[in-house]
Amino acid sequence: MKTNNKKLSTMKSETQVDYEIKRPSEGAIGAIAQEMRLTAQQASALYHAVDHAFSQINLYKQRNHSPQKRKDLIARMRNLEKVLTKLDYEITRSKSYLSDYLPFDALEMIGTRSSPAFVKEVLGEKSISSSIDRKISFEFAEKGKVDLVKINSFLHPILQAVGLKHGPELFEHYISDLLTTLVTWRLLNTDGSKKRPTLVYRQHLVRILILFSEEILGKLAAKSPNGKFVVLCEQVLTACGLQGMTIGPSIPKLVEELYSATGTNGAKKK
Repeated sequence: MKTNNKKLSTMKSETQVDYEIKRPSEGAIGAIAQEMRLTAQQASALYHAVDHAFSQINLYKQRNHSPQKRKDLIARMRNLEKVLTKLDYEITRSKSYLSDYLPFDALEMIGTRSSPAFVKEVLGEKSISSSIDRKISFEFAEKGKVDLVKINSFLHPILQAVGLKHGPELFEHYISDLLTTLVTWRLLNTDGSKKRPTLVYRQHLVRILILFSEEILGKLAAKSPNGKFVVLCEQVLTACGLQGMTIGPSIPKLVEELYSATGTNGAKKK
């Protein structure tokens, strides 16, 4: 009897047992960073990307919704995406005019409700004086604990000034982050209703790495089945216990899908 090897191989692939995905240790991430010759800042971005991906994966596992409820939630996510996409577009289109037509208290509010870490992420490390960090450290060293009321009182006028000057940039970045997180969360839930867990988690990890690619590698993920970004993805997947996963051929589709869904056309979003 002649065996159809191609058919047998396909059946084996479809019925194989899923790998158990695991969050890689700091040491494993550090080894990848060293292998890829990443700077300390790039290594930090890689760690943050993997942490972000697993936070969403773990939340997905915990929310074990029924197929019907998940379908309803995905529809609601799509509706919210549409609203945020329009808002994101309008903010980006009108960013140079926002300071002219938004009232001062709105701009100040954007500043005071932003953390110093978020301000530095958007505007750069030098956007807030390093003396602030030293002052907070000094308060902690003096009293053994951080007085949040005192620190908030100290930061309030500084963040107000940042909002007045850079409120539009902060607002744009905040909405962009919110939209992109919602898109990746919706795609994770949509995939989860159709595909094996291994494939779902693999694609989600790659999507998050696409979003952080410029911070990790210094350039956006290319729509190519090979190159440095593909090597990065394969190393991260291996560290997560997904050995032997060939990711290259799926990269062009995932990059195109994600940029299209977030409306970035390759612009940096995360």
